[in-house]
Amino acid sequence: MSKELPKLYSMTSISVASALGSILAGGYMLYSNYRVLGMNQYSGYIFALCAVIFLVFMGISSSMAPEAGETMTVNTMWSTFLILSVAQGITGTVLTHFSQGGMLETFKKEMRGTYQTITQSFLVIVSFNFIVPFILIALLFPLGLITGQNPN
Repeated sequence: MSKELPKLYSMTSISVASALGSILAGGYMLYSNYRVLGMNQYSGYIFALCAVIFLVFMGISSSMAPEAGETMTVNTMWSTFLILSVAQGITGTVLTHFSQGGMLETFKKEMRGTYQTITQSFLVIVSFNFIVPFILIALLFPLGLITGQNPN
């Protein structure tokens, strides 16, 4: 009797999650793939790497912010958001390709495994779009990095 294969997140799901939910959402999916396959050591490494990459993107985003007293136009804000989203999506795709690409291809073609549903992937994306900002605010507000006051 053969054991039923676990469901993994596909490269497409991870790439889309990285673009729409941040590299942390894609990293969570990579983490989950390693965990269900029993590769716990790799799961920790991949999520830690994604967290570092996320912090780099946050630093880039912060460096693009206007100085105190200056305003950012809507076009500049959306352009920055789009550039960072695409960059995270590309980073997630490259990271997936090098860390799990061969494994995912073998899983689908040779083992005839199935991937997580679109709904499951969407829930991860939505969750990270709410969880990450909440955690950032919870960490940065007590440190005085977010004051909630208008600098003018």
